[in-house]
Amino acid sequence: MKSDVQVTKHARERAEQRFGIPRKQTGKWLRQKFSRATHISDIIGDDGNEARLFVVDGILLVVDKAEDRIITVMTPNWTKETCGKMRNFARQEITKEKTKERRRLNALTRLQAEIEIEIGELRLRLLKTRSLPKKLAIQGRIKALKMRLEELPQEEHIIKRKRVVAVQSLARVW
Repeated sequence: MKSDVQVTKHARERAEQRFGIPRKQTGKWLRQKFSRATHISDIIGDDGNEARLFVVDGILLVVDKAEDRIITVMTPNWTKETCGKMRNFARQEITKEKTKERRRLNALTRLQAEIEIEIGELRLRLLKTRSLPKKLAIQGRIKALKMRLEELPQEEHIIKRKRVVAVQSLARVW
C-alpha cells in the first residue's frame, strides 16, 4: 500500500469522532493505517458510488474506487445474523479444542500408565537378574522412565493452556 494516499475532510472528522485521534494527527494516522490495511472487497456506498473496503486493526477504511483517497473510517457493525453465525462458529471451534485437549490428555494418561507398567516390569527383572551389566542397564532405563514421568505434568499444563488460548481468542466474538 502507498502511504501517499489522500484523506478527505470527512475521513478526518470521523477519525477524530470515532477513534479520538487529535485533529492534527488524523491524516498521518489514517495514512499509517492504510499502509498496513488489507483489501476486503469492493463496495457501493450509501451515495451509490463504488469504493474499496480495507481493514486494519479492527478498523474499516473506505477508499475511493478510482484513486487512493480515504473517504471515511469506521468500526465494523455486526448484524444479528452475522453475530449468530460467528458465535456458532466460535462454539464449534471451542468444542473442537476441548475434544483435542481431551484426546491429548487421554494419550498422556495412557503414556503415564505404560511407563509405570514398564517400570514395574523392569523392577521385577532387576530382582531376577544376576549380571551386573544387565542390572546397571535396567537401573538406567528405570531412571530414564522416571525422568519422563516427571515431565508429564508440564506437558499436561501446556495442553491445557493451548485450549485456553484458543478459547480466549474465540471469546472475542461475544
